[in-house]
Amino acid sequence: TEGLTDYLRALDADDSLKADREVVLEAVKTYGYVLEFADESLKADREVVLEATKPFPLPKIFLIW
Repeated sequence: TEGLTDYLRALDADDSLKADREVVLEAVKTYGYVLEFADESLKADREVVLEATKPFPLPKIFLIW
């Protein structure tokens, strides 16, 4: 998928994008697994994680904040 490739290239090319909440939030809305490449602080962001896991309702029961 071309869109995913673009997100991954952008995140790989520029570390500041990995920490940009708006960029990562938009990316995970379409491609949840992009969260893997996000900054650690965003991996702990409730809204970002919930967006990334929307297509997968069962794992949410294991999320603890």
